[in-house]
Amino acid sequence: MARPKRNQPDPPRAAKRPFDIEAAMPLLREAVRPYPKAALFELAAEGHDSVFEILAACIISIRTRDETTLPTARRLFAEAPTPADVAALTAKQLEAVIRPCTYPEPKAKTIRDIARRTVN
Repeated sequence: MARPKRNQPDPPRAAKRPFDIEAAMPLLREAVRPYPKAALFELAAEGHDSVFEILAACIISIRTRDETTLPTARRLFAEAPTPADVAALTAKQLEAVIRPCTYPEPKAKTIRDIARRTVN
């Protein structure tokens, strides 16, 4: 499109339609259908939906890909399903369970501290 000469008004533009969320949502759902759900949604759908489980999985997920977060959180919840079970683990035992995630040492300490506070 040619630029208007100086002191001439811009050419008229077509009216912009307002965003229609009702039309967009079905299109978005269809577009993301082939992709897996995010790890925390997968865990919640599997029944790991307590505040403690979601918080522990969230901590595991920090700077960790979902492909690693999901099996690591499942392993933790299989071995120690309750905050009391997690609190009963030593820091090294918990670290070994979540080892595949990034920074397992500080994450194990944090998760164990939260479990102990929850139990107390």
